[in-house]
Amino acid sequence: MDDQLTIQLGAAKNKAAVNVDQSVMIELNGAPKELLSYNESNVIDVSDLFDVERQESEEYRIYGRIDWISIINGLKKNYKVIDDFFTPARLGDELNGLTKNLPYAFDLYLCYPSSGHTLITGDTYVRNYVIASKLVNSEIFKAGFGRNVYFNFTYTFDFNIDFNLEGYLDSFGKPITELYLFFIYKTQNNGDGNPETLFQKNWDGSQSTIIYNPAGYNVGTVLVGDKVSYEVLNFTETLTEQMTYLVNFPYEGNTKVMQFQYNPFIPVKIRYFSDELITANISGGTENDLNIPSYAIPIDNKGNRIWKDILPNGYIDPITGAGVDYPFINKRHYIFNSVTLELVPNIDHPNTGAVFENIKFGPNSKINTKPNSSLNGLGNRCS
Repeated sequence: MDDQLTIQLGAAKNKAAVNVDQSVMIELNGAPKELLSYNESNVIDVSDLFDVERQESEEYRIYGRIDWISIINGLKKNYKVIDDFFTPARLGDELNGLTKNLPYAFDLYLCYPSSGHTLITGDTYVRNYVIASKLVNSEIFKAGFGRNVYFNFTYTFDFNIDFNLEGYLDSFGKPITELYLFFIYKTQNNGDGNPETLFQKNWDGSQSTIIYNPAGYNVGTVLVGDKVSYEVLNFTETLTEQMTYLVNFPYEGNTKVMQFQYNPFIPVKIRYFSDELITANISGGTENDLNIPSYAIPIDNKGNRIWKDILPNGYIDPITGAGVDYPFINKRHYIFNSVTLELVPNIDHPNTGAVFENIKFGPNSKINTKPNSSLNGLGNRCS
């Protein structure tokens, strides 16, 4: 190892010595160089730059509109008897917070497909989902004065966070093409103080009780999801059956129950695969050299791969209609979805089925006269 040298200051050498600054003169030489014309300016094609950024971005912001279709929408919070389920809310009750509405009845989360799944049989699997947002990240607002055909208010929703899909693959190794809205019913007590209950229909035919937690789910929580079939050789995944949640509404002193059901996971399409199945052999080259995407699936031990390309953002296939053309601003995709959430009676439940079998629809008492006008007079001034 080289010896370490210490430079001794001049004042330390003898009594009469002083410290002296040492400097090195550096000569700077410059040579003239001709500035060529193509370096003077560079025209930027804004359209091309926009398209490049749009295709490269995997940042998404999800928002939209929700229409909750159910006779529970508008049910008074202190319901006690069966007639309460079929009594329309009085004008102003919802605005005064006296009835069930979407924000009162549901919490909303954003999910993405898990990297794990459960095999049922053959090519049928249970696809799981992962919570991607906190409870505070979802916002639900009344959509102005908007109402649906049942005169219930409609709502808008928004997630105040972005979700970046870069590097995410589903349980079959494919790039994620859908995110999911997850609705969890917020169980409450009825007018007699009896609690509502929430269940999950398991794929083995049993039911599991879900305990509603007002604090919400943690990011990363895995939820049992829908049933799908996956054909490896066709690179195709198909939804075969949706997960179902059941809600029990007690009434008449907790002696009877009305049971309703809904599908908690609603897909939000963010991109599509092309309809063309592509095959290639990796032997004699690398995936990069052969333009084989990293998610291509090996189908044998001879280097054969299959995949489908992801359609570019902004392109709609003229034959299949597949493709997305969402707004792209500030380097993120803004995805609007109009969602219908249905909480419907479970007719297979004995008491609920019996209630709806006994419903009788009588004649319309509002129309008791026959029109006597002529269609030929349409458009004429009234006399």
